[in-house]
Amino acid sequence: LTLTLNTTGILETDMKQQATLASPYFIHGDTDEETLTAWLQIVNGNIINQWPLSGSSPIFFTVVNTQGQVLASIGSHAIATHSAVQDYLSSSETTNLQAVLQDSHGKTSRVSREANGTLVSITPIVSTRGAMQGALLLKATPPNSFLEFIDLLRVIGLTVVIVTIIA
Repeated sequence: LTLTLNTTGILETDMKQQATLASPYFIHGDTDEETLTAWLQIVNGNIINQWPLSGSSPIFFTVVNTQGQVLASIGSHAIATHSAVQDYLSSSETTNLQAVLQDSHGKTSRVSREANGTLVSITPIVSTRGAMQGALLLKATPPNSFLEFIDLLRVIGLTVVIVTIIA
């Protein structure tokens, strides 16, 4: 349970940080699919390669506009541009997406786990003036629980070594 809470919390923080970087792609109204897709590739490397998400892979990592229309998508099941992302989400994920997109202040984010452990994160993309521009969605395979546990043991071990040296 602790690993699950940490994973979702870390994912939410990382997604919020990355979503702030998407705002410039919306400046001129029309977004460039190629440029946005290249940006998603870079961001995907930043998020998936961080503990505790290492070992996960995106089912889809997608940018949508305020209506839920796909602007760019990557992953093993990338969604076609101009598709409605809602067609690829469960009913609870669709509800989460609507909550994020309907928050005009862009303060609402949602991270959840499906029954099979799949992580789903939905984060608003907000302009520098605070206007809602869309959302960043990540649906990823669950991290390997054994690897999560090993990583946690490494952190504990490192902490013990540091405390021992200081003491």
